[in-house]
Amino acid sequence: MSGLKILCAWEYGQNLGHVSSLISVSIWATQIGVEPVWVVPRSRREFVEANIQWQCHSIEDSPKYTHANLFSYADILACHGFLHEVGLADRLRAWWRLFEQEKPACIVLDCAPTAQLAAYFLGIRTLQISNGFDAPPVDCPTFGVGLRGQHIEKMNAGTVTALDETLASLGRNLVKRADASLARYLDFPTRLVARIPEVDPYGWRQDVSYIGPPIWRGENIVVDWPKASNGQRKIFAYLRGSPLLRAILEWLAESGMSVLCCCPDLPHEQQMLGQTMKIVKKPVSIQHVHANADVVVSYGATTFVCQTLLAGLPQWIVPSDVEKWMVGAQLKQLSVCAMTTTEKDFAAAFSEVNDEQMMRNVSRIAECYRGINWPDKLHTRVASPRAA
Repeated sequence: MSGLKILCAWEYGQNLGHVSSLISVSIWATQIGVEPVWVVPRSRREFVEANIQWQCHSIEDSPKYTHANLFSYADILACHGFLHEVGLADRLRAWWRLFEQEKPACIVLDCAPTAQLAAYFLGIRTLQISNGFDAPPVDCPTFGVGLRGQHIEKMNAGTVTALDETLASLGRNLVKRADASLARYLDFPTRLVARIPEVDPYGWRQDVSYIGPPIWRGENIVVDWPKASNGQRKIFAYLRGSPLLRAILEWLAESGMSVLCCCPDLPHEQQMLGQTMKIVKKPVSIQHVHANADVVVSYGATTFVCQTLLAGLPQWIVPSDVEKWMVGAQLKQLSVCAMTTTEKDFAAAFSEVNDEQMMRNVSRIAECYRGINWPDKLHTRVASPRAA
């Protein structure tokens, strides 16, 4: 080893995509003689250590604060305690102790806003690997979901101002910086969006680098669809707990199509639901799914949505939160997915994803990216001097 280290930081989020990106960076770093050191939430350390081979520290889980609104990423930061100066200062000091202990040449972030702030205040070279949602435009525009209008914009501006004041105060009091602001904090890292531009929740941008979706390297299983009659469509569904979960499972079971469903949140695993539907809880082989499915239904996990689009498959998204709604809205504008938020729209959505024009639109985008080595794009950007 060269003696150089990179620090891979992850603070919140449940999906395996967070681990996948950092594993890819860590494998590449090891190959060139740089030592990766990981820092993850205490509640996820056991899971992470089962899937990596590098040193791993843990930090306290990101706190959850009650915040009245959810209009923009500024409100997400508020939910993570960025308006509580004393608690945020304590968490910054914890990160600084880790920085001092490991002395990394570079910090790689994935959903790690406090680590990002700690690096920003010290001016340490930092790269942010993001699905786009936690790397918003620096003015933190509103999400555009639900309530809209001048009153919402005014409330969002108030939250942005409050965050500006908190970061400015911390900068002055902790590191003697007079120029700290929310916009500078958001713009500080080199931002690598691990998607293609079409799947950026904020739309195509010029100030980020798109490096394609991460590849999960953990264990998964190959499961075949229930036996289908000649000409019967094969549906793959990837669903998580939501108010519509039971309704969509029942609709798919009653459709008569051959349905394979991965649903980790079911209380008890059911191998079969009727004769034409099979449900599993463990992660399944995405390569096998994309090679055999005709249509995909999902709750909108953005890595999976991006992989499905690149595989050339039409998809029906039933978004489970605002981030997934934003991605679905971008794809719906391009006519490459159907999206529903109510049970009454299920039949219309399924008809939409079987439309020949949508299939042509999906195929056209997939063809544009065919043959690209996405891990190589990630490694190139991490190594680029311009990322310093």
